[in-house]
Amino acid sequence: MPRLPVLLVAALLAAGCAPAPTGYRPAPDNEAACLADGGTWARHGRLGVASCARPTHDAGRTCRDGSECASACLAPEGVEPGTATTGTCHVSDRLFGCHTRVTDGHAAPTICID
Repeated sequence: MPRLPVLLVAALLAAGCAPAPTGYRPAPDNEAACLADGGTWARHGRLGVASCARPTHDAGRTCRDGSECASACLAPEGVEPGTATTGTCHVSDRLFGCHTRVTDGHAAPTICID
């Protein structure tokens, strides 16, 4: 019987995992591969960890939700959370700093990612 709790926990953990976005490819983990893939190798975030930022094919396109973008749908500067708005698809697959996302046509609370 001890296996049942372990299996239940494993099933619950697996259910919480979101699938990768359509067309998702892991970012290259070295500078040469990053540059060959069209990315920019730089230090990102507060820790300054070197990583690859690749441009998205839909950068700047108007969006109403992140599901419409390869990366994220970002609200214009100064839009208050909860306000009905459209956004634009983010320019790269790396999202550091403070941003207000657009979800279902409304600005979400601003979050900062380091």
